[in-house]
Amino acid sequence: MTNQYSIEQRTITLYEFYRFYKNNQLGKPPIQRKKRWSTNKQKEFIQFTIQLQNIIIPLLMDKTIANAIELFSIIDGNNRTNSIVLFFQRPIVFFDGFEIKLRSEYPEEITNIILNMSYDDILEKTSLNEICSSMEQLPSGFDAFEWYKSDNRNDRQGTIEQLYKQIHKTIRETKFDNIKMLIVIFNNMNEEQIVDIYNKVNTTGVRLTSQNLIVTGK
Repeated sequence: MTNQYSIEQRTITLYEFYRFYKNNQLGKPPIQRKKRWSTNKQKEFIQFTIQLQNIIIPLLMDKTIANAIELFSIIDGNNRTNSIVLFFQRPIVFFDGFEIKLRSEYPEEITNIILNMSYDDILEKTSLNEICSSMEQLPSGFDAFEWYKSDNRNDRQGTIEQLYKQIHKTIRETKFDNIKMLIVIFNNMNEEQIVDIYNKVNTTGVRLTSQNLIVTGK
């Protein structure tokens, strides 16, 4: 007897999707492909997403419930998921030119801290002063706040803050956390059915719409 499964559609923000990842609610079934997109392809996808303020192709996910918690496995959308997660973890790498400017204007220790700041970190820290004053002295002996105070005294034009303020403004204006995405969720699917849906999406060259999938599931 064929296992009967149901399908639901849900519109969520990218930050809600990222929370699934951070809360260990998001995984990949064995059939999912490994990372395939190059860095440039990831950048193109993220820039296009920011431009549209939307993700136009839905992600397909299988859902199970464990201890009253929703757990999701990605059926189709692995590369998009990797790109979204990386943007929330290290958004600066998606903007050409910032790393070169950072390395030319700030000490290596400050540059490395900023390059590894998350989306949330950058939105929270509105100035270089906040970053340096919150940093503990590094094992190398470098004291970020002492460096900031020393350079700031000699910086009559305020240029020491300008680069980070530009970074903060650029990331804030993406409104990435509020961008909407559609997820199509399959409930009560067995492994054979997951593989079948995956193959229909990935090997025929035809990307099914959510309406197609609803018909398929009936």
